[in-house]
Amino acid sequence: RCGRRSPGAWLRGAARRSPPWAAAQTARPCPAKTACASPRSGPRQGKGFPGLSSPTWAVGLARCVAVSVPQGRSVTGVFAVSGAAQGSFEVSVSPEAAVVEHGGSVWINCSTTCRDPGASGGLETSLIKTDRKNGSSWVAFRLLNIKEWASSPQCYFTCNGNIKLVTANISAYRAPERVVLEPLPEMELGQAYNVTCWVLNVAPVTHLTVTLRRGGETLHTETFQNHTGTGPDDITVITEITPQRSDHGQEITCHTALDLHGSHFKNSSSAVELKVYGEFPHAPCAIHTVPPCTRDTLHAP
Repeated sequence: RCGRRSPGAWLRGAARRSPPWAAAQTARPCPAKTACASPRSGPRQGKGFPGLSSPTWAVGLARCVAVSVPQGRSVTGVFAVSGAAQGSFEVSVSPEAAVVEHGGSVWINCSTTCRDPGASGGLETSLIKTDRKNGSSWVAFRLLNIKEWASSPQCYFTCNGNIKLVTANISAYRAPERVVLEPLPEMELGQAYNVTCWVLNVAPVTHLTVTLRRGGETLHTETFQNHTGTGPDDITVITEITPQRSDHGQEITCHTALDLHGSHFKNSSSAVELKVYGEFPHAPCAIHTVPPCTRDTLHAP
């Protein structure tokens, strides 16, 4: 018996109507904690054994059915079909990781391998969702006006009373509003100077790389994995150079890159030309110089 009231007459009738193949099905006694409700709910068609009727109250933590034995003798009881008989299912989401410009939109598609025609799915999110579309094993939503810098919507499906979910990751970004090099003075040979780059209103900073270059040579590269906060911020990068004779006329540039799940967003500053002046006390001299030279002097134009 399952529950307070015995379904005696109904189950005996179901056993008599059981087809011969029902005896071959693998069954086991219902667990003690199987949930039961009032038998007044009435019978409904059981999904575990086609052709058998099972009452609504017999469907709890496990599906309950009546079966017959091969000797032709009927037994009345409640059994649970194993999970393997009902079949497992998976839930997937596409894209798993999305990169969206701040304030933009993206479609999220949830799908399942569940074969239950009564399966249902949806998307739980704090973002604005609209334009729902769905098919027999999938459902899709458009997420609008995404202003959360990092969000994790969850796709879910209910199949044969079981629920599974999977999480997507959405990253919003903002390309730098400006990338600016601080103007440089005329530089004296052998003296140290700071080269400063400002990167304004960029997010997420933790995915930012800033590179300072002199011509085709990399002077300095900096990343910000330890930056706190997910919103836009202004970043300052400073490196030191000591100009040499060959630096005169070279161009300094500042380059930025946002790397988000394989998507790269690049920007760069306008170039600043180096102007170098000063003397080289140990420069080589020609033997027959008139007047005799003692040093080579380079002046900025």
